[in-house]
Amino acid sequence: MSLEAVHIFYRKLETDPELRQRALGLQKRFTDQEQVINAFIALAAEQGHSFTAAELVQYILIHGKADS
Repeated sequence: MSLEAVHIFYRKLETDPELRQRALGLQKRFTDQEQVINAFIALAAEQGHSFTAAELVQYILIHGKADS
């Protein structure tokens, strides 16, 4: 688990349009932000990238936006 894992997953989202659409669709599937975050983390885990919600939030704060 690490910020590096979050970074690598975001890079994968940039290069895989289908995966990116799955990730973007999470906002439509869930109304609660915590559910969206948990689903995003689960999607990342499916792809072999393990990180926590705290690491995800930290990464987003460092990079200034969720799609860095």
